[in-house]
Amino acid sequence: MSDYNNGNQGQWTQGPGGQNQYPGGPGAPDPMRQDQPRPRNGYATVSMICGIFGILCLCCFAFPLAIILGVGAVCFAIISKRGQPFYATAIFGIVLGVIAVVLGIGEFVYFMALSSLVKDPANAALINEFMEQLEQQLQQQGQSLPTV
Repeated sequence: MSDYNNGNQGQWTQGPGGQNQYPGGPGAPDPMRQDQPRPRNGYATVSMICGIFGILCLCCFAFPLAIILGVGAVCFAIISKRGQPFYATAIFGIVLGVIAVVLGIGEFVYFMALSSLVKDPANAALINEFMEQLEQQLQQQGQSLPTV
């Protein structure tokens, strides 16, 4: 007689032939198993995609779009939680989104500092010298600077 019939529900029993089995028979689903596939979460996937595109936008110097996509990635990851633990794609989206926002702000600050450096008349001589050196190097390689 098995322990299942004796009121020990939810515990492993010794089956016929000395095999451990879950009460309910050999083919019954085990409610204690954690490796059951979780349902897909579209918001978590969108979060990861926004994070990836946010990082890629930084390569094209599109930092406003990178910041927007980074914030979107974090928001979609938070929306995807729905009272459950975060999905791996949502965590990946949060990480990439935060990186895209931080690097996007850093790229913006860099361009602002560079533009103020170029506009300063005190740096005109330094910039002219740099451009002359660049033009000389390009001429040695058989190329030229594009004229505007």
